[in-house]
Amino acid sequence: MDCDQIYCTPCSPGCQTCTGGLSNQCQACDPTYCFNSDNVCIAHDRTYSHPTDDTCQSCIVNCAACSDGTTCNDCDADYFVNSDSVCGLRCSKLVDLGLGNKESPPGKEPDQFDKLCIDCEFAEKDYVCVPECPPGWEIGPNKRCVQCVYATQVYEN
Repeated sequence: MDCDQIYCTPCSPGCQTCTGGLSNQCQACDPTYCFNSDNVCIAHDRTYSHPTDDTCQSCIVNCAACSDGTTCNDCDADYFVNSDSVCGLRCSKLVDLGLGNKESPPGKEPDQFDKLCIDCEFAEKDYVCVPECPPGWEIGPNKRCVQCVYATQVYEN
């Protein structure tokens, strides 16, 4: 028996360097992993690794995969990575400004049918975002202003 022989124990999955084979004995995570609150390496899931300590940090809202706290690489369904590297809402309403004019509102892109969309914080009337619907109008489906329909009741004597 050779007493000088050293036996190595493999690190736990996701662990790049470790002091032992247990999941909490990891010293550095693989590039696609980060430390959770229990100091165990877990695969990135809407997280990225903090550059100094490999701890899991959350991606920005609607981001499925990110490289840091401000840059999204892949977005949730119904969202796309826009030119600012954040997630913009994909087209859900068709927009045609008339006379063949089409315009993509800021942060939007044409959908697969080459139609354009608009998404307003409160309401939309005639493809323009408005803070409230005008008198005689109310918010309908998809935050779109629709004309009110007034019911009248007929009385017979």
